[in-house]
Amino acid sequence: MIRKFKKFLCACTVGMLLLFMVSCRPSVPSEYIQPSRLENILYDLHIADGYAINEGGNFDDLASKRQKYREAVLRKYNLTQESFDHSMEYYYRHSDRLQKIYENIAQRLTDDIKSLGGEEYNLSRQYTADGDTANIWQMADSKLLTPIASNNRYEFDIAADTTFHAGDSFILTFRSQYILQDGIRNAVALIAVRLDNDSIMSQTQRINSDADYRLIINLPKDRSAKSVRGFIFMGNGGMNYGQTTLKLLNVYQIALLKIHNKLIIQAPDMQGDSIANDSAGTR
Repeated sequence: MIRKFKKFLCACTVGMLLLFMVSCRPSVPSEYIQPSRLENILYDLHIADGYAINEGGNFDDLASKRQKYREAVLRKYNLTQESFDHSMEYYYRHSDRLQKIYENIAQRLTDDIKSLGGEEYNLSRQYTADGDTANIWQMADSKLLTPIASNNRYEFDIAADTTFHAGDSFILTFRSQYILQDGIRNAVALIAVRLDNDSIMSQTQRINSDADYRLIINLPKDRSAKSVRGFIFMGNGGMNYGQTTLKLLNVYQIALLKIHNKLIIQAPDMQGDSIANDSAGTR
């Protein structure tokens, strides 16, 4: 009987400890927009940005339309630009919270596409880590970037293993979504493969639209890779961005495919500009 009572006390203690840990988890201070509400606001801002782009026009027209639609969204939520900026300053300092919000937004946008009869496309989930075509990406398959130096770069570095062979092809693929308050869409992605003779092959791609991107490197038939590395970087567009200026780039459905025994793969036409072709050299 005493033994059962001790077990009961132990179980209660563990339960109370878990409850205490959950209740002590830091939350967003009440002076800032709460995550669920901010998710709805940013979702509407993304849709509004799409409307502005679809209407066309030159750069000045686009900036004016974005501002008009953005003001309409803020009015919908009874927000001033100052109060919205105040909250964004907090979320820029807590990018993990912003990342989770934008993961939810990306899923909502995907659900919207499916509801309109489109098909969900997620290359990052189609392949395992082995086989002739393998997804060797080892990190989170989404990342929210801002112009702030602490969160404007997403790097990867993957060492070769026994599944790497001479003549492999590598494809870095991802989707992009921007929300801008002002400025231009300017980000860049790079993939670089170090070969077994220490020469480098690389491909660089500007990310200047909401689109699917693929960076492709085909190794020579007699060369194998020692490592594959690269980054996705968001610049400030030549502007001095403060912590309240809304500029976000969501990069998601990231995959890095390694392909054996295939014909030479050509990159498809994309809206972004490729700014460097495959090249080889030594460091």
